[in-house]
Amino acid sequence: MSTKGIEKFFDGLYELDFINLFKLLLKRKISIISSISTVMLISLLALIFLVPNQFTSSAVLLSADDTDSDMDLLQRYSGLASIAGISVGMDSKDKTLEAIKIIQSHDFFVNSVLKNIQLHDLMAVKRWDPKNNIIFYNKKDFDPDSGVWVRKVKFPIKIIPSSQEAHKEYLDILNIDYDKKTGFVVISITHQSPYIAKNWLDLIISEINRTMRSDEREKTKKSLEFLEKESQKVQFSEINDAVATLQQKEMKSLMLIEVNEEYVFRVVSSPLVPEKKSGPNKIIYLILVFIFSTVLIILFSVFREIYLNKLKEQSSF
Repeated sequence: MSTKGIEKFFDGLYELDFINLFKLLLKRKISIISSISTVMLISLLALIFLVPNQFTSSAVLLSADDTDSDMDLLQRYSGLASIAGISVGMDSKDKTLEAIKIIQSHDFFVNSVLKNIQLHDLMAVKRWDPKNNIIFYNKKDFDPDSGVWVRKVKFPIKIIPSSQEAHKEYLDILNIDYDKKTGFVVISITHQSPYIAKNWLDLIISEINRTMRSDEREKTKKSLEFLEKESQKVQFSEINDAVATLQQKEMKSLMLIEVNEEYVFRVVSSPLVPEKKSGPNKIIYLILVFIFSTVLIILFSVFREIYLNKLKEQSSF
């Protein structure tokens, strides 16, 4: 089309008023309606067969109350306490934020989550059959019969998903909301299988309490060992009193660690197997498809009609 032809084409857009547009839509109503219906039908079939349902299992947790009654004491002997590896000034909010960061970390995922789950349940699930509680896998990625990964990838991606790749998928299905004012933490896992969502969430809660409890136990034992050595070296009664006081404090902390399995989080509302899907919202999806397809098809019809009219005008000369 020449430059003049293009100019005439756009001139036709300006000349098109609402009356002519309405007449055009009436003229093309059958093709417009059939096109929209076709798009909607294809979208509906894609939703049914290609987009799996998602289920979200959630738990409400409360930050464990570890308000230190010996805080004044620790502040008084902060220098010695810091050397001994005793935390000074950390409250339950700090510990909760630390726990959340650990849950989201690659190390926690590898050491506490990945070794307790099946990698293909994270990376290769196609859909879940609710009637038989069976998971179907994407056979282009994973062969469930042989248990072998068969996906085609390009370097540096590996055939068997790496821990880094799996960690990204883990973060996609994990959600954590923390209310600093109340101390409540809502943690959830989303998966095609509601049973896996619930089981993995149970695992995460159990493992974060176990991991931080174990780490704190080791730190407390090292602090006690240091304080024991210091008590044998120092000769000043004032320092000896400080060391003895800190030893009592750490022994008390060690005792609480040993008896308290819910070291970081207390479970207020346990994870459940969700009965209703959490997504995708197919109604909203279809509404959006309807709106966009209608607009695009009408615009296409308008441009097509103007273009054909201009061709007729040119051929008549």
